[in-house]
Amino acid sequence: MANLKIGDRVRFLDSVGGGIVRRFKSKDIVMVEDEDGFEIPTLIGECVVVTDEEDARQSGRPRNAANTIPPKPTTPSFASLGKKGTGDSAAAIGDAPGVKSIRDARAGIDFRTNNDTFERKDGEILDLSLAFIPADDRRLQSTDFHCYLINDSNYWVFFTLLSAQGVEKSEEVMCRYTGLVEPNTKIKLFAIGRSEVDMLEQMAVQLIAFKREKMFKQQSPMHIDVRLNTSRFFKLHAFIENDFFEQNALMQPLVRAGRPYLPMKLDEEAISRGIREKVQAQKNEKQEKEEKSNSVGTRKNAIIEVDLHIQSLLDSTAGMSAGDILLHQMDVFRKAMQENLNTPGTKIVFIHGKGDGVLRRNIIDELKKRYAQCQWQDASFREYGFGATQVTIRKR
Repeated sequence: MANLKIGDRVRFLDSVGGGIVRRFKSKDIVMVEDEDGFEIPTLIGECVVVTDEEDARQSGRPRNAANTIPPKPTTPSFASLGKKGTGDSAAAIGDAPGVKSIRDARAGIDFRTNNDTFERKDGEILDLSLAFIPADDRRLQSTDFHCYLINDSNYWVFFTLLSAQGVEKSEEVMCRYTGLVEPNTKIKLFAIGRSEVDMLEQMAVQLIAFKREKMFKQQSPMHIDVRLNTSRFFKLHAFIENDFFEQNALMQPLVRAGRPYLPMKLDEEAISRGIREKVQAQKNEKQEKEEKSNSVGTRKNAIIEVDLHIQSLLDSTAGMSAGDILLHQMDVFRKAMQENLNTPGTKIVFIHGKGDGVLRRNIIDELKKRYAQCQWQDASFREYGFGATQVTIRKR
């Protein structure tokens, strides 16, 4: 329409609705603001300027029922939707096209219209969320919150939002909103005040997904119970960056990867038990390490093996003389004997190596002088060769 200009009130020629021309997006498309404040891209040829009755009669184009703007379908909603001061506009809450080409839409879509819809290659899996945006994120304790339904898929979705009357558990619910959302679209459902936030604690969403005038993979109807922790509305960190709004939003998944979203349920008792078991296991491991570090030798088939090779006892012998090394080896020998002296029948194999026999002679001399009650002999040649002495502890 050549005479279309900014500020004109128009109706849509082939679909329900209309609004006020706010700006020209291109030579063929204008942005029409509907009564909810959403701007809808519309072909200029699909817009018809609406005038009052007197102007229509003077121009020779009398208005009739077919030329009037149909009233927007009404749907149940939260009481605050109609209260003064709870309405909003796109500018007021910072709406902007999202990274995923999610766009704003008006509720009450006429299913009979033949509108082409944009589809994404990655949009064949159903994905829906609720999003809550504060009108003023600097006053979370007193501001209103705007609720949106985000359809991040190529499906049309009939949906119903239910909630309990109050915070008390009840089998009865109230229908808060019912409508139809287009593919790859977000729509505003309602605005809710601070005092009404608790009404969102127990909700349910029922939905049916489909495609229009084309074949598609059938989707089962879904019922999703939503348990929303309403205390998060008043915590700034609960509002996060997202692909759908310029502002941070409190996101509540409904459908993920084509399935109802089920948050992980935590068993507090199981968690506590797991923590206790882990702590106890760490204590046992620490105790075993301490016992091992405080004892000499390792137990093998009821025989304690003590390797007296200096490289097994020390990481480095730098600065040590041959006498210093021998003294250290004999200290380890004496410690092993003292630890097991009160356990008759214990067998200890001291692995000293063949060498020049100095260490073996010192061990035998020590056994004769201090542990004469004990029995000693060469250890098994098959297992230790010629370089080990076996000591059997006897009663004193």
